[in-house]
Amino acid sequence: MRTAETHERCLNGHVLALAGQHSSFDRAVWLHTWTCNLCRDLRLPRASWYEVDHLEMEGEGPSHERLVLAMRRPDVPAGVGQIEVRLHRKAIADLDLRMCWIDERGVIEQVRVDEPYRRRGFGTLLVATALARRPGYRWSTTPIEDTIAARAFWAAQRLPPGLQLGDPFHCSHMHEADVEYV
Repeated sequence: MRTAETHERCLNGHVLALAGQHSSFDRAVWLHTWTCNLCRDLRLPRASWYEVDHLEMEGEGPSHERLVLAMRRPDVPAGVGQIEVRLHRKAIADLDLRMCWIDERGVIEQVRVDEPYRRRGFGTLLVATALARRPGYRWSTTPIEDTIAARAFWAAQRLPPGLQLGDPFHCSHMHEADVEYV
């Protein structure tokens, strides 16, 4: 977990040294929550966020955890794998992805967040987790749904340079994985 000293900006981009911040602990999900005081005072969305370390992802996590990131590996190399956000052992969000270690390619296939948990950063957490698994890869996504919510979500992401948004590059190994899996 990061400490308050590592937060320079809030999710809306305010410099927290000027805007002010405070933290609390949410026992429902067993995580620290941070709030930008300026965003709270202005009643902006995303004023608060959970502190989740996507680099410490484990299978099921310790039994006392309420919120867990879980990875399901693909059945075949370069096939579709999945990262899930589980709250009290129930999947509330997931991301489908493909990664080819030979061609160093990654494709984010789908991001899903259950309706009651949208706009809380779980989709962003999933995308950041996927990208952090292979930072040197060339990434792309499948076509983006043409809705305001989908466009707003992807526009808010901090994506690496060169990521092909909405234009997937499935390498030959990914195509072979589809044939092999069938």
